[in-house]
Amino acid sequence: MIINHAYGIRRVLLLDPHDEHTAGFFEPMAEVVSALPILSHHLQSIYKGQDTSDLMVVYGDAGEATRHDGYARTLLLPTAYMDKHREHHDDHPQVYGVVGQVQHRRVILVDDEVASGSTIREDMEALRKAEANVECLAFIHPVCRKHPKAIQTILATGIPRFVCTNSIPTSHLFEYAGDKLTVLSVGRLLGESVARIAMRGSLTALEDVSGLQAYTPAPHSTS
Repeated sequence: MIINHAYGIRRVLLLDPHDEHTAGFFEPMAEVVSALPILSHHLQSIYKGQDTSDLMVVYGDAGEATRHDGYARTLLLPTAYMDKHREHHDDHPQVYGVVGQVQHRRVILVDDEVASGSTIREDMEALRKAEANVECLAFIHPVCRKHPKAIQTILATGIPRFVCTNSIPTSHLFEYAGDKLTVLSVGRLLGESVARIAMRGSLTALEDVSGLQAYTPAPHSTS
């Protein structure tokens, strides 16, 4: 059964689906847009004018490194990724280490979503063993199920800065994360995407970081 046909929905728009094959469950195939340009543009503004010679991007796994290589391309930074396997497709992967040279480097750790926080905790343990200094965690979907436990797990890692989007309601996050957290809105991105679909326009232009000011409001944080 085609999912959207069952509910009488003609078109579907997805924002950074966790599984890229999800778009194929709809007919016609779902349109996909990404909040990655919004996050990478924000990170670019944070480090603008700073010495980034010891800064790098570390992806949550090899798949992330492929799907979200836009972070490194926008920031012009070297990359590495976490070597991990999820044997039971749950939130408790086996982390084998880091693929890439991260010793004595400042790290921006990126992932598409944060759920229980256990994956981030495992990543941090491996990065500390590799003598890397994680100074920012960037993720698109703040799933954070089992909150506040998930939030507390992430905060316990000692990462000083978190950046995510409001693809999922985030008001509960501020109660625990405070001014360590910056939330970027995807509202205008989704609105522009819907308008372009209705007008049979292209969504490709929304991947252009230089055009972000047209649809990205200022970051929302408690600071």
